[in-house]
Order: sequence, then C-alpha cells, then structure tokens
Amino acid sequence: MRSMSMFAALLLPALASAQQPGVIMEGLTGCDFQTGKLMAACVPVFIGHLVQIIMALVGSIFVINVMIGGYQYAIGAIEGDEGKGKERIYWSIIGLIVTTCAYLIIDLVLTILGI
Repeated sequence: MRSMSMFAALLLPALASAQQPGVIMEGLTGCDFQTGKLMAACVPVFIGHLVQIIMALVGSIFVINVMIGGYQYAIGAIEGDEGKGKERIYWSIIGLIVTTCAYLIIDLVLTILGI
C-alpha cells in the first residue's frame, strides 16, 4: 500500500503539468488546438508529441512488467517455479528493445527525409 501511495505522489506532478495550455505547440504560430484552428505545419509537431507520449507509456509498461516479473521470480524461488518471472522479465526487455529500435528507425528516416 505504501509503494502505491509513493507511485501516486510521483505521478501527480506529471498529471498536473499536462494541464497547462499551449504545451504542445509552444512557439508555433497558427496552431491552436483549443479552438481547432490548425495549419499544415502543426501536424508533424503534433505527431512528434504523440510519439513522445507513446514512448512514455511503453516505458511505464516496461517498468511495471519488470516489477511484476521480479515479484513472480521471487515468489517462484520459494515455490520452486521461477520460470514465469524470468519469462516475463525477458519478454519485457525484448519488447522495450523492439520499441526503441522502431522509434530510432522512424527517427532516422524522418531525419534523412528532412521532415
């Protein structure tokens, strides 16, 4: 229970900072997501912002899965079945590597194309 309250305390500042208007398009004129007035220049920046959010979610899911896998591994050591914990940790690491490589490939292609 204590770890859950610590997790919530760490998460609350991030949620509060997400409420600030203009965070997505600071310094880009002609882009107002609150009123719906958008230009073509807004789209790549908005997609980049969405990719950052997705990568943050992937990182969070990775950490949660590794914690669950560690718990399963520790409990499995007592019961004699460590396989589930090892497998969860292994596939969590593989998933993070694949997601990071996909992000790096997309970033490289967009950099080469100049987008």
